[in-house]
Amino acid sequence: MKNDIDMEKTPPASDKAALRRTLIARRDRIGEADRLERSASMCERLSAHLAEKLSGSGSETDRRPPSVALYAAMGSEPTLDRFVLEAAHRGWNCFFPVMVKEAPTPQGSPRIRMRFVRLTAESYRARSLPFLAQPAKSVAEDELAGLGLRTAQAEDFDAVVVPLVGFDEKNNRLGYGGGNYDRFLAETRPESVVVGFAFAEQRWCGLPVEAHDIPLPDIIVG
Repeated sequence: MKNDIDMEKTPPASDKAALRRTLIARRDRIGEADRLERSASMCERLSAHLAEKLSGSGSETDRRPPSVALYAAMGSEPTLDRFVLEAAHRGWNCFFPVMVKEAPTPQGSPRIRMRFVRLTAESYRARSLPFLAQPAKSVAEDELAGLGLRTAQAEDFDAVVVPLVGFDEKNNRLGYGGGNYDRFLAETRPESVVVGFAFAEQRWCGLPVEAHDIPLPDIIVG
C-alpha cells in the first residue's frame, strides 16, 4: 500500500470530490481475499466494542434487544457479514439503509431519503432485495411498503455503524457527498453508540471539515 500511496497525485485538501476518488481508488486496490479476511477480523472487534458499550445501556438493562443500524457493503467497502451473524445470535435487531423516493417537493423536485428497515440474517445473506444488491439504488415508497418491512426512526437506534470513504487522525469522516448520514446522525439519541468502519487505506491526514461536521466517537480500522 505504501508504494501505491507514494505514487498518488495528492489532490488539494479542499477538493472533496478528488479526495473521494483517491480514497476509493486506494480501497479498490485491496484484493478480494484480503478484504474479506480483514473485514472478518474487524467484525470481531466491532462485536466486542458494541457488546461492551451496550452492556451498560438501558437496552440490555430492561431486556429489550438493542436495535443496530448497519449497512450492506457497496463496492470495496468492508463487509459486515460476520457481525450480522453474531448480532443475530445475540438477538439484536439489525436494520439496513434503503434510499427511498418520497413524494416530490412542492416545486416538483424528486426527494430521496435514507430510511432503515429491519432484516433477518437470512434475508441479508440472500441479497435478494434490490437495496442490498445495489445499496445506492433508490426504491419507490410504495414498493418499500409492499415489501412489508419494518422501518425505524433515527432515535430508535441504540447503535449505528457508519460506512466511510475516508477519515483522519481526529476521526473526522468523509462520506459520499449526499449528506445522508450527516442528517441521520443528527437525529440519533445522544446516548446512541456511533462507530465508523473502514480500512487503514482510507485514512487521510487532515480532511477538510465544515462547521456542522462532527467527528465520530470511534472508528474500527483494519
